[in-house]
Amino acid sequence: MLGGVGGLGMQVYATTLAYPQDIGGRPDLSWPSYIPAAFELAVMGAIMAGIIGYFMTVRLPRLYDPVDEAAAMQGVMTGGHAIVVRGGTDTKVRAILVRHGALTIEEIGP
Repeated sequence: MLGGVGGLGMQVYATTLAYPQDIGGRPDLSWPSYIPAAFELAVMGAIMAGIIGYFMTVRLPRLYDPVDEAAAMQGVMTGGHAIVVRGGTDTKVRAILVRHGALTIEEIGP
């Protein structure tokens, strides 16, 4: 919505205030010719808002995470797998991982 309003405002300013020209006897504020550009800017604004909202929701870009320093993460970066569980030193989590055959369990500080 803001993109469309911004596009219309930009075109009205440019054609009526900043650079008024008499082209074929048309009025200065010929709004039907502004519709395609305003539509495109509205779509672009919606796409950008969606992308920014997505990145804010998933908290990207995360430039540093202590988990990246773990030895197991080196294997993940070359095709391995790891399970990261956040939430303190819960012995239940450790017991579940051991019961299901965890090869290594590594605790990482905050």
